[in-house]
Amino acid sequence: MNLKDIMPWKKKDRERIVPLPDEVDPEGVKASFKKGVLKVTLPKSAEARTRRKKIQVT
Repeated sequence: MNLKDIMPWKKKDRERIVPLPDEVDPEGVKASFKKGVLKVTLPKSAEARTRRKKIQVT
């Protein structure tokens, strides 16, 4: 069995719309598809990078 039998759609048919959290910079979002692996990079916005939360460990 080859990959075309399992996934008969074409590249142009692959599209998905995903709402992004407020902490993500939408201009910096990148995606790549290599060897069957989808890699999506969602960089934090400048505001999210400056925000810190201190967690006390006891």
